Amino acid sequence: MYANGDRLMVKRIILDGLGKPKGPYVHAVDVRAKRLLFVAGTIPTDAKGRIVGEGDMRAQAKQVYENIRRVLKSQGLTPGNIVKSTVYTTNVDEFRKGTERQKFYAGKFTAGTLIEVKRLALNEVMVEVEVIAAAE
Repeated sequence: MYANGDRLMVKRIILDGLGKPKGPYVHAVDVRAKRLLFVAGTIPTDAKGRIVGEGDMRAQAKQVYENIRRVLKSQGLTPGNIVKSTVYTTNVDEFRKGTERQKFYAGKFTAGTLIEVKRLALNEVMVEVEVIAAAE
C-alpha cells in the first residue's frame, strides 16, 4: 500500500523470508516521485565549518543529522522524504549506541546501508551520511 503525503507516493517494503531489518531500515522503498534530491556525504560541521564533537560519535551523529535536516528544509523537504540513506562510520558498534538516527527518521525508515570504514576524508570525522530524498 502506498502512503500518500502531498501526492508523493511511497511504499516502504519489508518482505517475508528476508528477516526483519535490524535498525531503522526497510528492505526497499518504491517511490512514485517527480523530484529527487541527492544530499552529498554530510559531516559534523558547524556553521563556520568547524568539526563538532571530536572523539564523540553521538555528538557527531547528532550534528550530521541536524545538517541534513537543514539541507532538506532549505528545499521544502523533511526527513520523511528520505528514501535512501548511506552511513559511513569509523566504528559501527559505537554508532549503533546512539539514538540520533532513530529520532531523525521517526519511524519513516529508508532503504539504507551502514558501512564501517578505516577513516573518512577528515581524520577527526567519525560519521558521514548521504541521503536521497523524493518529492512530488
